[in-house]
Amino acid sequence: MTLWPEVSVVIPMRNRVVSTAAAVRSALAQKGVSVEVIVVDDASDGEDADRINRIFGDAITLIRCDMRRGAPTARNLGVASARAAMVAFLDSDDVFLPDKLRLQRTAMQAGARGFSVTGFRTKAGRRFVLPRQATLGIAARNTFGGTSGLMVRTDMIRAEPFAPDMPAVQDWELYLRLLRLGPPAVLRQPLYVCDTSGVDRITANARRRALGHRMLQLRHFNDRTDAGRLALKVQALNRVLLADAARGGLGAVTRTRMRLCRSLLSRIA
Repeated sequence: MTLWPEVSVVIPMRNRVVSTAAAVRSALAQKGVSVEVIVVDDASDGEDADRINRIFGDAITLIRCDMRRGAPTARNLGVASARAAMVAFLDSDDVFLPDKLRLQRTAMQAGARGFSVTGFRTKAGRRFVLPRQATLGIAARNTFGGTSGLMVRTDMIRAEPFAPDMPAVQDWELYLRLLRLGPPAVLRQPLYVCDTSGVDRITANARRRALGHRMLQLRHFNDRTDAGRLALKVQALNRVLLADAARGGLGAVTRTRMRLCRSLLSRIA
């Protein structure tokens, strides 16, 4: 473990020893930036946490939960122990590409931005490049991608932590709050590899996703902040798009979305 880390990498785990070890190795192998790796074990079964501890020893900080707390709380516990000025998050079934943290740190410093997001690719090789105006339409859908693409100032994420009560879309809910503090540094290119195949991922649970989206609406779409007003506009826009879909097909919907979203949401881009 480095004495003076520039970035703290927080990895929540529950079981998944093999993939967690791969995630840790990718964080420790980052080029051009000193890191500390904090693994938060969310009450894994058996000796999984001990196995990770035996593999990496003093190269990581291992935090153990004596009962299952959920990934948002696990991430918050990791943030509480972070020593660096910036925190990056990595899911236990994802891996960083070698230059990810250096590129994000440089972009944040150059633009004086409080957080950064990146594109990703899947293990099957499919690339997800962030939109040129990544904040365009964020109130309608999560245009930033998953938690593994996020790097944020430590003081900012401590002031705006993950919401433990959100059953799903915790990353999207956090992004809406962070946007109120300023725009991110956006690195459109894929800088991490995401495993989208796991059946135990939160996004694979339809009931939790539906409840998470409903809570997101209640929490953000009906308030009187700028983000809330924009989201209300997007809700109205979606009704227009549905009507267009019935009349003109996907092509008309796409053209309408691009035109109206730009006019409604460009001021947060």
